Amino acid sequence: MKIKKRPDGRYKVSVYIGTEDGKKKYKYFYAQSANEAQAAADEYRRKLRSVTDARYALFRHIAGAWLDNKKKTVGAAQGRTLEGFVRVLNSSLGDIPALEVTEDELTDFLSQLAAENPHTGRPSSQATILKYHQTIKAIFRYSRIRPDPAEYLGIPRGTKKHERRALTEEEQRRVRETEHRAKLPAMLAMYAGLRRGEITALTWADIGQDHITVNKAYDFAAGAVKQPKTASGSREIYMLPPLKEYLSTIRRGPSAEYVCNSDGKPYTISTWRRLWESYMTDLDVRYGGRVKFAPANVPGVYTIETFTLHELRHTYATLLHDADVDVKVAQSWLGHADASTTLNIYTHLSEVQKKTASERVDNYFAGHNAGQ
Repeated sequence: MKIKKRPDGRYKVSVYIGTEDGKKKYKYFYAQSANEAQAAADEYRRKLRSVTDARYALFRHIAGAWLDNKKKTVGAAQGRTLEGFVRVLNSSLGDIPALEVTEDELTDFLSQLAAENPHTGRPSSQATILKYHQTIKAIFRYSRIRPDPAEYLGIPRGTKKHERRALTEEEQRRVRETEHRAKLPAMLAMYAGLRRGEITALTWADIGQDHITVNKAYDFAAGAVKQPKTASGSREIYMLPPLKEYLSTIRRGPSAEYVCNSDGKPYTISTWRRLWESYMTDLDVRYGGRVKFAPANVPGVYTIETFTLHELRHTYATLLHDADVDVKVAQSWLGHADASTTLNIYTHLSEVQKKTASERVDNYFAGHNAGQ
């Protein structure tokens, strides 16, 4: 603990409270006299030493204890996501005694988050706000030191949730007809529903004449192949005809070779990012009027509507729905642990079809009446 006299005459006492992101973190106390500043710092240090006593636990203490426990039950990637959530929570609530956190303070925090997310500098989505709300509730449930102040918390309205879309028939044709290094993973996602981690871990031995065997995925954080999180993750997938036809035209590598590899090694996150940016650029050159390598073409700015690998997987689910594939079979091929996930997709797609049909009927009669 250090005491310094500031130019304005006040005394400043710093208390070391640990490290965050590898950097030492301090809390500062100011007063008109050295004794007052030191007394405030001493009280804070006493609370730090008494974190096992609920009367003195700060929010950062109970949040840290919850995080340490939660990370034992989740993967490395999700653990890092939760660390980010707790870091943002602590920046606003960390130094408030846990027993004194009020509903108003939590509402203010979520409202600030809705206005600007510290990570992106943009307004947070409704889904992100709900995740923070759930995290707060989980922290207080875990601590068991007081009733949950977030139980009846109002959730501020965030930005509209991004709806995953399925590619149009024209976009699907573009994927089939555009030659690019990303075409193979794109086809595997769109016509077999594979996730990025599953494609990354896929070897040629896993691809048969009619089926693809999925029994592993790639953990990008650990840099290693792992077993699927759930039993449903291991599955045999019937390949849709466009994928079978495409695979019959390309040269297969040795059985143990990764289907998508860079110098024999599986793709990394940065490799995927560069690959996809190149792919979207080539599609934009071919179908959007972009001039390749022109100085005005800033990476990430496209004239076509771009798509993600996960939207290709959503396209696969849509194709199964349109082909009247039973929902239980679709659940198995998609690798959903919960049938409700598949059912929700099917229900949403059915509603979209109903709306489209209604609009067509309205347009037909509008045109028919106009001609009378």
